This record gives sequence, C-alpha cells and structure tokens, in this order.
Amino acid sequence: MNRHLSAAVLATFRDADAAHHREQLLRYSFREWQQNFHWLDASGLALYFLQRLKALQIGDAIPPQVLLQLEQRQADNRLRTTSLFNEFVRINKAFQDAGLPYVNLKGFTLVPDYCPDLSLRYQMDTDFLIDPTDAETCREILVGLGYFMTAANSYVMEFKADMGNIPHMRDLYKPKPQSSVEVHFCDAARSDLHCLVLGRSQTLAANGSLYPALSPEDMFLAQASHLFRHVRSEWTRASWLLEFKQFVMSRHEDAAFWERVRLQATETPGASVAVGVAVSLAQEAFGQFAPGALLEWSVATLPRQVALWIESYGSKILLTDFPGSKLYLILERELSDGHEVSRTIRRRIFPLHNPTRVAAAPAGSVVQRLTAALHQWRYFFFRLRFHLTQSSRYLLEDRRWKRQLKHLCAQRLHRHADCTAHASD
Repeated sequence: MNRHLSAAVLATFRDADAAHHREQLLRYSFREWQQNFHWLDASGLALYFLQRLKALQIGDAIPPQVLLQLEQRQADNRLRTTSLFNEFVRINKAFQDAGLPYVNLKGFTLVPDYCPDLSLRYQMDTDFLIDPTDAETCREILVGLGYFMTAANSYVMEFKADMGNIPHMRDLYKPKPQSSVEVHFCDAARSDLHCLVLGRSQTLAANGSLYPALSPEDMFLAQASHLFRHVRSEWTRASWLLEFKQFVMSRHEDAAFWERVRLQATETPGASVAVGVAVSLAQEAFGQFAPGALLEWSVATLPRQVALWIESYGSKILLTDFPGSKLYLILERELSDGHEVSRTIRRRIFPLHNPTRVAAAPAGSVVQRLTAALHQWRYFFFRLRFHLTQSSRYLLEDRRWKRQLKHLCAQRLHRHADCTAHASD
C-alpha cells in the first residue's frame, strides 16, 4: 500500500479545502488506488471517503474506475446493512419476548449521533450486554435462532451462524449468510459494562423498531473504552475515530453534557486516560476538534510517555494495513507496572498458541468441513506471517523508543539543573 495516499485520504476529513485535496488526490494513479483498497476497506473509511468526495464535490480527483468501485461498495453495503438490520431486529424481538434485561452495544445504536447513515458503516456483528446470571437464558435464545456458540469465558459469549461460509474479500460489502453475535457480561470493574448502565438505558427507534441502548454519557465512555482497548491491541479502525469525532463535534457546545461525562469518568479509575487517548488519537488523525471542557480533564492530564507515544506512533498505526502492528506493546509497557507486563509482552511478541477459530461447520457436509478447514489453515499462515514481520519491526522500534525516552529524561534533568542554578542566583 501507499501510505502517502492513505494520508491524503485521512487529510480530506480534516478541513474543507476542496482545491487542495483535489490537487493531492490527483497525484495517484489507478494502480496505486487499487493497491490501497485493502486499507480503505479495512480502515472502515471507504464509504465515508466516498461521502466526503461528494460533499467536497471532488469526485473527479480520483480515477473514474475507482469512483465506480466505491459506489458499487456503497450499493452492496446498503443491501448488506438491510439484511444485518433485519437480523438485529429478530434478535432484539426474541430477547424482548423472553423478558431478558439487556442493552445493545455499538453498531446500530451509533446512528445518528456517531454516524449519520447506517449504510456508511461496515458492521460485522451485533453486540449485547446482559447480566451474567442471564447467560444460559441468552444462550438458549440464540441457539433457538440458529446460532452456534464458538467461544465463551467470564466476560463474553461469541456466537455464529453459517460458520462454514467465509466471504471472499471481493464480497466484503455484499449480503452474506454468516452472522456473528457477541454477548458481553456486566462487569463491576468496568464503567462501560457495569450493571448500572442497564438501568440508565435509553430506548432508540429505527425503521419502526424499538430497542434499548446505552445512555448518551455511557455510550460516549463505552466508545472511548472500546477505542482504548483497540489502541492497546494490533488493530485500530480509523473509522471508529472518525465516528468518535462526529459525536464530540455534535456536542461541542454542550458544557453540561461534558460535565456529566467528567463526573462519571472520575468514578472509575483509568476512564479519563481512556478518553484522553481516544480524543488525542482522533485529533492526531483528523485535526483539532474537541472542546476545552473535554480536553482539560482528559488529554491535558495524560502521562507524558502516553502523549509521546501517540505523537510518535499514532499516525503510523492508522496508516498501517490490516492486521495492524505490534507498536502497541510499547504503549502497553508505559501504561503498566511490574514484571508481569514484561512477561505479557514477551508472549505477545510471538504467541505459541493457535489463532482464533474463524471457520467451522459443526453440522455440515464433508465438503463444508473441508472448506472450513482450508479457511482455518489460510488464517494460520496469515497470522504466522504477521507475527514474523511485525515482531521484528517492534523490536527495532522499541530500541528507538528507549533512546527517545533517555533523551527526554536528559532534557528534563538539564532543565531542572538550569532552574536550580537560576534559583541560587
């Protein structure tokens, strides 16, 4: 991929200088655009970019064939989103008919505050939050709807339907038979998943359907927490940051809202850091947009090493193609204390366990089982290549980072010495 082209795409969302953006985008050939489609799709920006080109009236800045491909993606995604929304309604109705206390997370609940149109988002699954005491009831409902539980722990249950049908990348935006559901359990240690949020939920409406969602304050903190978790992992989708920016700008002048968020964030350790990292990284990608009422208790209070990591690597991780990088391990060490994090980092540099199962056909034919096995082996080698290349890059960057911190420390000591000498004079 061409990172300069990707950077030019990100830049179109920073300001409305149409002439400048047209000039920058015209530099790239059809071949370069084709090579960057994987990043455009994986970043979640492909359809947002098409919308931005139309808003700036610079569709002629990209090759006509590329514009046609983007428009075809949007047409396909409208159909796929309709199919996914129908399944979303079906699951919600089943939960409501069973009297299950729950809320929807992310996804369709982000419209319109974070995303103006459902068809602009590439959504892969639906997420729900329930009390862990309702886990068995929830599992029975989803199994009754044709889902198969693929993984479960004390935090989440994962379900899929038609697991043997793994879509090809060229069909990414087309409707597909495979469906995925994640059911998260309330966790008293996390503000975004605390059982209290069930009682503070709001009811949203879309296409004649009613469904429970997090309150605006809880949803903002949940989105910040979601982004923070991904920043501390291999891949962060740039479109999540764009949607985060959209919401902050829509509430830019609402001082009372930001005060409620601040008070809620202070009740949970680490919440202000999560918000600060999310806002800081979004501004690194899309320019300054956050109000002072938000910046002063989040971005301004970030630990210096965390702010330096965002400044040094924020753009790099957003311009890295899927499946991402291991530069987050540098941040992980700065956020954690003790020897345990060193062991964790060593395990993540090159994990010895098998990758997550992405395909299965528990009740399928021999052909379906063989197809699922082939997909799994392809995924195994895909992950193996990632670990080999990105672990090497991490080890090189880690050495540079340590030299950078050493230089920063020396500067601080020098300034401290100057201040001491000045005071004695």
